[in-house]
Amino acid sequence: MWKESWIITKNELMILWQSFLGTLLATILIGMMSASLLEQMVPVLTDEEHLYSSIPLDILFLFLTPCYSTIFLSSPYLSFKTIKEDPFGKRMALYRAMPVSTSILAGSRLLLMIVTFVALSITYYISITFSLSDSFYQLVTMETYIPFIVFWLGYSLLIGSLNVYIEYGTNGKILYIFSFLYGLVMVTVIIIFWTIWNSGMVEAVLKMVNQTGWLSAVLMLILGIISFICWGMLLKKRLNNRDYL
Repeated sequence: MWKESWIITKNELMILWQSFLGTLLATILIGMMSASLLEQMVPVLTDEEHLYSSIPLDILFLFLTPCYSTIFLSSPYLSFKTIKEDPFGKRMALYRAMPVSTSILAGSRLLLMIVTFVALSITYYISITFSLSDSFYQLVTMETYIPFIVFWLGYSLLIGSLNVYIEYGTNGKILYIFSFLYGLVMVTVIIIFWTIWNSGMVEAVLKMVNQTGWLSAVLMLILGIISFICWGMLLKKRLNNRDYL
């Protein structure tokens, strides 16, 4: 099954290579921005008096990292025509008209998502790692920094796995409604957290990982993997029942 799924995935990646490349370049820029904001956060970790806004950094991590499960600069995400035309649904309708089993089709969606997620996440965190200064690593050791990255990888997979179901299990209208609500909820959570604890969530995660080590990072990664498996199963069930006419 996975061999046939990979053939479909590979063909789609060849078609979407320009959007994929553009998304990679955008991810590099986002990584460099994230590194700059992480640098600004460092004095706070040492309890120094320092003017620092945590909200932009929280937005980049909480809001954007789950988006690395999608080619977010592909045309469906850049055009309001998606609401009417439903390009993801049309693509599935085309495949369903062919002698392709639901298992193979669902597998190809999961492979496309995981290839995208791995490529963009590696690009993002490498961009951050090489953009950070030596002074950052003097305060944040690799024993803390690597579990910190793993924690956010798990978080990204936990939330981002929903995207594969939204894209191919619903329609263009739901995709845009979900994107709007997702952004609204994330910004609200970030603001509420900052208001109550006077701290950013990225800052809080870094402090937590510094205390717990790999425990919190591994737990979050396990949750992410469970989420990926569950949404994959739901997508397969949805593709079996969805009417594309």
